Amino acid sequence: MHIVGCSEDSEMHYFERAFLIIFLLTSSCTVDRTAQEETEIYNDCVEAHQKACHGERNIDRSYFIKSRTSASFESTKCHSDQGGLIGAGCTGNGWTYIGVLNSSKLNEATSYDSPIWTAKGENQTNFNSQFWSANVTAVCLTSDLFSIQLPVQAPSLRSLFFQKKILNITFAQWMANRATHIPYLNEPGCYESGFNVGDSDWVQARIGIVGLASKSGCGGSIDAMGVGLKLEGSSIGSAHGAWSDPEEEFTDVSVYVRSQ
Repeated sequence: MHIVGCSEDSEMHYFERAFLIIFLLTSSCTVDRTAQEETEIYNDCVEAHQKACHGERNIDRSYFIKSRTSASFESTKCHSDQGGLIGAGCTGNGWTYIGVLNSSKLNEATSYDSPIWTAKGENQTNFNSQFWSANVTAVCLTSDLFSIQLPVQAPSLRSLFFQKKILNITFAQWMANRATHIPYLNEPGCYESGFNVGDSDWVQARIGIVGLASKSGCGGSIDAMGVGLKLEGSSIGSAHGAWSDPEEEFTDVSVYVRSQ
């Protein structure tokens, strides 16, 4: 069969071009493939990074990720350890950005007692919808002071703030290559590490490692590192970072989870 006005050679070239176009659309990072990625809805950031075109394009960007919202998805930032936004303590691709905790002695917006730790929907004023939507197999906290990956499984990050959960994470792991020394956080049995740790009449952290001064031989200084720090009898506002009485080093901390 001939196309009217076309030779057999031009007809062959037509089919060759058609095949080439189909091949490019299905196997490489073309403009059309990019458009498809920008409208596709992924289960989580791990899947988004697995399916994203690599090549010269940066996979660290926003994707539509499923969430427990009225729309059933949300534009969510997905980062990797190659993008320069996550510290060396957190490795791999597929990290879901949850939000940033801003340190400030002037307000209680992200303090230990703030409602943000268990709020969701319209009542959540600090974290995005992945805080109560994304399944969790690891949590990443990254800042100028520390960068740490916490292996923990939960249906959501929000679900981890309703009760104490102890993790086998040592002070050395919190500090990595940093030279800061907080003596009693190095002593076995003198600290708790994990979620909602510490003693309400001494020092607590929403996520972190804190000293247990009530234990014999553990000293009497107030030592803590992490986010959502709280000192009994003191108002330190939204405190994230490190405290070793009387010294303090507070900083803003970015929060991520990974879902696989």
